[in-house]
Amino acid sequence: MSQEKNDNTYTAPNQAQKSQKEKTMVASRINSLATIDITQATTLEEQAIIMQNNLEKENSASAYSDNIASYYPGKYQKHTVVAEAPKKEEKKDGYISSYVGDYDSNPAKNRIANLGNDVAFVQGHLNRLGILSDEHFIAEKPATEKEINKSKIPHTIVAIEYFQREILSCKIDGEIWPGKGNIKSLVALTVEQKDAKHLEYLKNKKEAEAKAAADKAKAEKKAEIERIKKEPATEKNLQKYYTELGNIEAFGKFLKDYVILNPEFVIKAYDLMDFGESDNLTRAIMYNLKDSEIEKLQDTLDLKFYESLDAGWTVDEEYSMMSKLKAGKNSKNEVESSTRKTSEPLKFEKVDEKYKSGLPGLYGSRNNFNKYLSKTELKGDVGNDSGSKKAPNNKEDVILVRTKLKEKGFEVNSGKLSDLIVQIEAFQLTFLKKEKVDGNISPTGTTASKLGLNVSQSTIGSLSRTKDSKGEYTYSKGTDEKDYYSKTELISENIAKDDSKEENILKSAQEAATNEKYFKSITKELNVKLDWSLKDKNGESPKKENEGNKLSSVLEDRMSRFHKFCVALGIYKGNMLVSNAVRSKTKSHKWSAEHFILYNNKQDHWKTIKSNLIEMYNNPDYRIGTKVKDLDGNIWAIQKHFIFSKNDSEKNKAIGIDYSLVQEYVDQKKYRSNKKSIAAEGYISGNRRLPLPESGRPGRSKHITGDAIDINSNGFINKNDAIIDLIAINFGIVRCASGEQWHFECTDLRVSNSEQELVEHEKR
Repeated sequence: MSQEKNDNTYTAPNQAQKSQKEKTMVASRINSLATIDITQATTLEEQAIIMQNNLEKENSASAYSDNIASYYPGKYQKHTVVAEAPKKEEKKDGYISSYVGDYDSNPAKNRIANLGNDVAFVQGHLNRLGILSDEHFIAEKPATEKEINKSKIPHTIVAIEYFQREILSCKIDGEIWPGKGNIKSLVALTVEQKDAKHLEYLKNKKEAEAKAAADKAKAEKKAEIERIKKEPATEKNLQKYYTELGNIEAFGKFLKDYVILNPEFVIKAYDLMDFGESDNLTRAIMYNLKDSEIEKLQDTLDLKFYESLDAGWTVDEEYSMMSKLKAGKNSKNEVESSTRKTSEPLKFEKVDEKYKSGLPGLYGSRNNFNKYLSKTELKGDVGNDSGSKKAPNNKEDVILVRTKLKEKGFEVNSGKLSDLIVQIEAFQLTFLKKEKVDGNISPTGTTASKLGLNVSQSTIGSLSRTKDSKGEYTYSKGTDEKDYYSKTELISENIAKDDSKEENILKSAQEAATNEKYFKSITKELNVKLDWSLKDKNGESPKKENEGNKLSSVLEDRMSRFHKFCVALGIYKGNMLVSNAVRSKTKSHKWSAEHFILYNNKQDHWKTIKSNLIEMYNNPDYRIGTKVKDLDGNIWAIQKHFIFSKNDSEKNKAIGIDYSLVQEYVDQKKYRSNKKSIAAEGYISGNRRLPLPESGRPGRSKHITGDAIDINSNGFINKNDAIIDLIAINFGIVRCASGEQWHFECTDLRVSNSEQELVEHEKR
């Protein structure tokens, strides 16, 4: 290092002039630094070593230096070592010169915040990693290289916080620092590494939350047990609870937890009961007790229960409860109670012939059920306006959203709607795909679902069936009974009013579908069945087996049980005539082509059919004389329907067609009586069957594989009524064909043990 000589410049003495201490210091600068005592006045030689050390640090990548004043403030400032200016190095890739994010410039500390180039650099990497959306990247990209205010980059700050929290798992301050800190990690990180770290964060967070929730629940349970044990058994205290709960049933349910932990509290509750109410309270308590808990009852409480049930008029239900009590097991009433008949689990009430539920229509698609398979806690949208739809931001909805965001770690610190929207966007950025970030929460949307504001019970699906090389059928796993009936109950709750006739009908339907004893009790007097004797115009009866395919035995059994229940209820009259079951591919193709030629022009089907008919006429393989036939031999057009080329060399070539003549011709054939109803194709996709279109044509009919059945729907007193469909799904079947009240298929209800026996027989 060269140094110019002036009044304030230190000039190092030559080697001959140096003392032994100075020679030692020059020989080892590092050791020299260690020997300097900065609590004492430093020599010029020691000051030079300190300044040299600082200059070298200033030229390093982790630049940070003090001046001599920091060692001895104010005393040696006039003694300055003038160093040669170091060469300016190019900024290494990944480094920035200012703090970026939630930081304000601090001149006192010589720290600058949010220079335009640095902000854009950080935004670019956040966007590359999918943390900052394209929309916010474009909107917040600085237009200047100069310092910008952090209020201009709110989404960038949210993205930085996300990066710190869920990728680096470090302190969250919304800042990216110059140097080798988080900026280096940001630049070096790949998308794959980001995704892996985010998954690890979510896993750790979930485990931590689960542990915290478990610990909290355990602590709360322990605290509640201690509270119950110490609850004063005073009449005043009990009267307070009784008044708050409002009725004996709720009071009995409340007392359930005191039975084992504080029996004196429960016994004292009987002092509040008027004449004739003690047995009602006992029933209300025992409804909520497990048999194992009844076995552990304190003797005094056990006797209290028994005496209350035995007093006055005693019904079958009370005798059953008495038999479970210790006092009753040695009682003379034990034999009597064991011989009494119990009541049916549900009251079954038949409807009259004029019955109509008035519920909204459901048949025609599984999606008609699926829209009733969710519950939401929000009354309206919250946050940003969505398209042309204004978010009402109801006060109670906003409070609920704030609470849920806080539970997820997103704190809204002010009452401003704009701050709430920023946190909604941050949540969406974290838990949804970046294109879903709009700052809006709709009651049934994905954001509400992720926040736990609506509950989905999946969908009403289909029980598929496949046939192996040996011709044996295998059914898909399906939805287990518990989960399946939670779906049917949710649909019923969302569509039928509480305590209505419809609610009672559906409770009976579920009981009949799951309880064989109950089913037999309400259908034992019926002599009705599925009737296979109906013949079509060609004298053919519906088939249970056709072209190597068999009717699903599970579907047939469910239809039979559903039919009997409907007859017992009074909504179907007599035998249920089967009109179609397993259908041949040729018949399905014929019916499908007839329907689409005459009635269905979705996706420009007619345009494609016209083109196909012209192609068929010009191909000898599809002609019989002047008639156009398909590969199954069905005639769809004749010569006079076509327009021919006037060119002599192509005078017999069809170039157009009068489609109205084709439709008139096909309509006269009357292949199917209800040809206005959609008919699915008989052949699988890829096996081209003109004149139907190959692309966008109707799917393959379930009748081909034996997984659908058609019945005479005129037997229903009101074949369009939604109560039919709600009963049907309880029995594991559904009307899912548009416009066809007669078409039934299986839902996704898992094959039961009794149905499995039918499946085994089906294999044989």
